[in-house]
Amino acid sequence: EVQQKPATAFSLPVFLKLTAFELKAIIKNQTFIIILIIGMINLVTALTLFTGRYGSSNYPLTYDVIDSISGAFFLFLIGIVIFYSGVLVWKDRDVKLDEIKDSTPTATGLFLASKITALLLSVQLILVITILIGIIAQSAYGYFNFELGVYARSLLVNEFLFFTYLTVLAVFFHYLINNRYIAYFAFVVFIIAIDFVWQALEVETLMLDYGSVPRGTYSDLNGFGPWQKATFWFQLYWAAFTMILIYISYLFFSRGRSLDLKSRWQEAKGRLKTSKMLIASILAIFFLVGFNVYYNTLVLNDYDSSDQIEKKRVDYEKTYKIYEGIPQPKWVSMDYHIELYPAERDLEFAVKGIMENKTNATISELHFSFSDTKNPLEIMIDGADIEEDDKDLGYRIYKLSQPMMPGDQLKVGISGEKRTKGFENRVSNTRIVENGSFFYSMEMVPDIGYQSDNELTDRNKRRKKDLPERRRMPPLDENNLEARNFHYITNSSDWIDIKTVMGTSADQIAVSPGKLIREWEENGRRYFEYKQEAPSVHFTSFLSADYEVERQQWQDVDIEVYYTKGHEYNIPNFVNAMKKSLDYYANNFGEYHHSQLRIVEFPRYAGFAQSFPGTMPYSERLGFITDLRNVSEDDIDLVFYVTAHETAHQYWAHQVIAAKMRGAELLMEAITQYSALMVMEQEYGRDKMRKFLRYEMDGYLRGRGSEYEAERPLAETERQGYIHYEKGSIAMYYLKEMIGEEQVNNSLRQLIADFGYQGAPYPTSMDAVRAFRANTPDSLQYVIDDLFLNITLFSNRVVDANITQDGEEYIVEFTTESKKFRSDSLGKESPIPIADFIDVGVFGFTENKKLLGEPLIYERLKIDQEENSFTFRTKSKPQVVGIDPYNYLIDRVPSDNTKKVSLN
Repeated sequence: EVQQKPATAFSLPVFLKLTAFELKAIIKNQTFIIILIIGMINLVTALTLFTGRYGSSNYPLTYDVIDSISGAFFLFLIGIVIFYSGVLVWKDRDVKLDEIKDSTPTATGLFLASKITALLLSVQLILVITILIGIIAQSAYGYFNFELGVYARSLLVNEFLFFTYLTVLAVFFHYLINNRYIAYFAFVVFIIAIDFVWQALEVETLMLDYGSVPRGTYSDLNGFGPWQKATFWFQLYWAAFTMILIYISYLFFSRGRSLDLKSRWQEAKGRLKTSKMLIASILAIFFLVGFNVYYNTLVLNDYDSSDQIEKKRVDYEKTYKIYEGIPQPKWVSMDYHIELYPAERDLEFAVKGIMENKTNATISELHFSFSDTKNPLEIMIDGADIEEDDKDLGYRIYKLSQPMMPGDQLKVGISGEKRTKGFENRVSNTRIVENGSFFYSMEMVPDIGYQSDNELTDRNKRRKKDLPERRRMPPLDENNLEARNFHYITNSSDWIDIKTVMGTSADQIAVSPGKLIREWEENGRRYFEYKQEAPSVHFTSFLSADYEVERQQWQDVDIEVYYTKGHEYNIPNFVNAMKKSLDYYANNFGEYHHSQLRIVEFPRYAGFAQSFPGTMPYSERLGFITDLRNVSEDDIDLVFYVTAHETAHQYWAHQVIAAKMRGAELLMEAITQYSALMVMEQEYGRDKMRKFLRYEMDGYLRGRGSEYEAERPLAETERQGYIHYEKGSIAMYYLKEMIGEEQVNNSLRQLIADFGYQGAPYPTSMDAVRAFRANTPDSLQYVIDDLFLNITLFSNRVVDANITQDGEEYIVEFTTESKKFRSDSLGKESPIPIADFIDVGVFGFTENKKLLGEPLIYERLKIDQEENSFTFRTKSKPQVVGIDPYNYLIDRVPSDNTKKVSLN
């Protein structure tokens, strides 16, 4: 036996040849090609649809393509890493070439490095191919803003590094264990079990979650955003750790026949002696980087674990629940002075507030709840001393030297700051960012009194913590004036006056609800002053970004869209929707009370749109990237719908606001849905509504199927979106069909006349029900009960349908089955007699499979028995018949309401 002393010198030509040899072995392997082809087919399938809400399509933006690549292909890539890490380690032994290669004067490190590099190059090659496929997909959609830098940084850097960590770990297991199948098993168990183990041990730091880095969301407004610094340091941390794993793999790299643990241990000690400086350098880098990460994420930016947050909620309730409902003043005005520093992600503010005792009691203590315990607020109140200051739970009590008598007012000064320090384990604040800040008044002003929203909400966890059953909202009770003393949004105010002065960087525009009074520059910064022209609730927003602005006019109202450059696609649609909405609402509901209506874009860290007086913040994901280039006649215009909905909130929330009890969302959301539907119907016609209502029907039926507590009637909905959004749309549209649009609008005008800008006691859903009843004929009063006061469902279906040609006419004969049900809160359905007016129709031919043809016969008939037969004559050849064909009624199986006719 020839003993060859291992060489230690690094040779670049040898390394490149070994790497090329190993790489060819991977990419020419049949298994690799099969996995790659299957993965690519799955990816191409995923890239065929970029859908949004209501079946709408989005532009294939690069970040969406990257998300599709991650979701469709990465599992295959993980499979390649798992499989080929073992293949590379064991292939020489499988063909008995290991002893020959081991006898060559090639450094051990070259063999190891070439195998790892080859596998990583194959991963990088695959990622490049996925990028090319993504670009081809974007081009196929007629979209050519490829953003190659985003592709490269997301996939060829960040994701590639993740697969690097997996590759090194997989190779490490094979060389350390020295048994192919046990190593496979150990690696798979490790990557699956690691999250479960840390979760069970209540460990949330990413420093122990192998390969994990703070995962951010790319935004067209804000790029890679506030995650960049943390991502860099965590990547460096894990890169240093993987170098340690590579070094250990080097120590235990098997050469020659000595494969038992004792021999490998002796060889490892020998290699360690000759490379102490190398491992010392690697360890030094790892510990230095690790110290920096530890200091930033666990010292400088300490965070509460999920269990700690849960405990605080429990302690908050157990300690301060006794103060719930005690008499407290309410805010009556707010004057904000805000200094935003986008580049530093810092915020400074001073707020001057006035509160008033609107109760009949004398108030000697002021109670405040703080949502942010990490950045305490300073509150200045003349003649008040702090009696209790619970910094951990965020509750503070002030003792007044001069009690507030009913009607008394008190000036309150609030100041504070939010500073970004280093980087966090997970970014906690995506509201204050470099470009696209979007934050709320609640972050600068404490809530008054005890806040039930701070309680633990999970029913099972409450039982474990011996907490009583918690109601989502107070029951609907018009006589409960205590609950009606507070409106839906906050218990800290009624209608208040709001002014804002906001400073930002010189390249940005600051926006807040209200009329822009003035704008100026000072000390290299831009300042904007806003004043709300009508009373507002104590819930406002503040935004700042480098905006482009589209400005138009509707009567004497400024129509504005603030957007980031590159998102010009749908600006005309936004403007048109705002104008058409104001047209309809002003004509049918009453005066619009602001001199502007603006849409303001914010980063996609959240995906909603929201309405404030005259100002509507929109996520960049919602409408700005909707692809309306090839909208067909039956497609839903998502941009128009969402804009009509949010504009309707200028009336339903910002003029009429409901009491904080069950049913509030009938006034706040269901009527808003109706308002938007009417604007859509006016713009696009009745046919478009059928598709929209089908989406709403499906959403409602899915929602009631997953209800975990209790389904409520529409008049008692309690934060149940599937009821007040989806069911609300169907119910309000059906009400319009039954009593007429003018009668519904008369009801809504009366609600605004009675309750617009009214303070406590606030209106309830029963006020809306009474308004609808007053405009509904006696013969249709049952509709009000079915829609709002009960959970009513139908089962309408066409059993069979036939036509017979009689000369130039057609005789249409069809039979139907109609059943009516009432459901209780737990979903138990009971049949009840049917005696309802239901639409019956015969429709002509159309090539559009998604829409019904022209109505040849359309009648509203009183259906008072389950089985019915109908006979009609038409001059044109029918294609489809239906009972409740447009799905106005809530049907358990909406799809069988229509049926194609058969020719006798």
